[in-house]
Amino acid sequence: MNDMLAKVISDLKVDPLFNISLSSKELFHSNFWKWMWEVLDKKMVISLFSDTFIYEEDMICEREKSHIDLMIGNGKRTLYI
Repeated sequence: MNDMLAKVISDLKVDPLFNISLSSKELFHSNFWKWMWEVLDKKMVISLFSDTFIYEEDMICEREKSHIDLMIGNGKRTLYI
């Protein structure tokens, strides 16, 4: 049973519809962009928002922090969306 449950959880983590349905319509886009960050190439995700922001390996993506939909950064440089 644990293997089956682990498989279901794993499948849900990579399912975009599941991830964007986790909360209200207000958070729909934030959930989707955060999901993209977690499963796709991070440089590609950044390029959707900026031509000049350069990805660094230690960057993280935070969702709905301090009333900002999405923040991508590492403490030295941050992209606010």
